Amino acid sequence: MANPLPSAYYVTKVGTVPRLTHGNLAAWSNAIKNILIGMDCWNIVLGTEKPPEVSKDDEEKKYTKRANKAVSDIYGSISPAIQVYVSGLTDAIEMWTTQDDGTLYKMNPDPHI
Repeated sequence: MANPLPSAYYVTKVGTVPRLTHGNLAAWSNAIKNILIGMDCWNIVLGTEKPPEVSKDDEEKKYTKRANKAVSDIYGSISPAIQVYVSGLTDAIEMWTTQDDGTLYKMNPDPHI
């Protein structure tokens, strides 16, 4: 049996992301962005794709599934020490904004940003 990837990585169907740790915000942000693009969730995270206005069960279920996948992938790709900063958030836009507005940066100094 092959050795599994170390817990320093988050594995998805479309790729592998180094977990967000103290010091790798830029690398993590780029990697998870590309994973979310590959999972067709990126526009949801950006807020440019909104839930269907007219409730069509199939479309709403597909959107909700992708939105939940985005939340799961963002949270799963963060190390436990940093998950506390997004713990309790269930909205992908809010999770990404927490990363993007500097909240995670303040506690994750990375001289390469």
